[in-house]
Amino acid sequence: MKNLFRYLTLAITLASFSACSGFLDEVPDSGISEAEGIQTMADLEQVLVGVYTPMKGIYSTGAVLYADIQPDLVYAVTGFSNTAGRVYAWNFDPEGSEVSAIYNACWSGISRANFLIVNAYRVEPNEEELERYNEILGEAHFIRALLYAEMVKFYCDPYGKNLGGTTANPEEQLGLPVFNETGVATRARGSLADYYQNIFEDLSIAEANINRTGTDDVYITKGAVRALKARLYLYMGDWANAEAEASYVIDSCNYQLLDAKSGADSEYARMWEYDEGREIIFKVSYSNVDLGSALGALFWSQSGDRFSPDYVPAKWMLDLYEDDDARYDVFYSEEQTAYPHELKWPLLKKYPGNPDLWASTVTNYVNMPKVLRLSEQYLIRAEARLEQGKNNDARGDLETLRSYRISSPDNVSDVRQTLEDERVRELVMEGHRLYDLKRWGKGFHRTPQESTISPSNELNVDATDIFFTWPIPKPELDVPGSQMEGNPSNYAQ
Repeated sequence: MKNLFRYLTLAITLASFSACSGFLDEVPDSGISEAEGIQTMADLEQVLVGVYTPMKGIYSTGAVLYADIQPDLVYAVTGFSNTAGRVYAWNFDPEGSEVSAIYNACWSGISRANFLIVNAYRVEPNEEELERYNEILGEAHFIRALLYAEMVKFYCDPYGKNLGGTTANPEEQLGLPVFNETGVATRARGSLADYYQNIFEDLSIAEANINRTGTDDVYITKGAVRALKARLYLYMGDWANAEAEASYVIDSCNYQLLDAKSGADSEYARMWEYDEGREIIFKVSYSNVDLGSALGALFWSQSGDRFSPDYVPAKWMLDLYEDDDARYDVFYSEEQTAYPHELKWPLLKKYPGNPDLWASTVTNYVNMPKVLRLSEQYLIRAEARLEQGKNNDARGDLETLRSYRISSPDNVSDVRQTLEDERVRELVMEGHRLYDLKRWGKGFHRTPQESTISPSNELNVDATDIFFTWPIPKPELDVPGSQMEGNPSNYAQ
């Protein structure tokens, strides 16, 4: 296996890291300079820490929150701070920070992974070190694949479909540049088919080299690799493979759904407060001296007995929960706001702040992002089975999930509608809604709610709206010699 990585890396020219300027060329500090290189296993471990680090920013801001704030799950409250306001209002500027933040952060992580992969051949592991050596390379390939996958949700059309759901040829759809070998001169966008193939090549290397099979949710396991593959096959509409990969995670790993039915005292509630539990497949790890941003601050910002949220949940979403659905009490609490209008409303408390990460006796609203969870795998398998005509099997997956969340769940009759509703109820503010609507070919309408910002609170967005696919950041189009092509949203007036 080590020879495989030597084959992949020896031909790469290290001096090409500084070819030109722009997001795609950034090579962040990983603690070891290019001149020093990576010489020992200790160096390799140190650089791996740097590969994990950018995920603290990626998953504690835009990649999670923007994807659910932009569509129809929440409303901006009158008096809000305007955080993510342009995203909420569908008012995108190719030069704006919201557009560039996810793009730049993902490329930062990809650059770090590239640095490790390119330089790893310098290390000569002994026999005892070889397994760990290959595992480190596998982790770097997984993280690179994960970040490429996050970018496609925002900056590309759905695989094999135009916006609105009509069929497209993924060989002709635009992907994004792939910079797995530094020094590639072109900045042109290849096809979406090639882009996905590149991601799966990384995941194949990760799967071959990662031997962790337990439920360690801080580092990459085989279960995490297979879970990401299931998600990507779902995005592609490759239903048979999506079902197979999700089945592996559900049936062959040691993850388990957590019971929510005892409400605030449940294992499920504890997972959201303390970031622990065997339902988590992979999370971004924080410590109280190394935190990401506060996921909960936009929705659950408390001063005394009053709250000043930027966003409140949509009524239609709240109404989806059945009376005995324990998730409602875990995720929401009706509170008085501190604004002059004194809105009283169920506020989102899914990210209340992990007490182990507080700097004092007061919450900082920081929780570890849970990038992959078992419940998503049940939803993936249910959708894949439904699309293959296996309605009873799909119903079984949904009823299994619901049995852990609802005290007396109704039998599932309309499988498709229940699936779509469960993806909202279960995955709210985990970063799935925008791409779900995009891949389903659906738009949305916001019905005005009390004390929310007008006119965005009555926004009507058609499924073909070009801003379902974000603009490419303008600095990438303006780099001298760039062959980067923008999206239609780049050129909207």
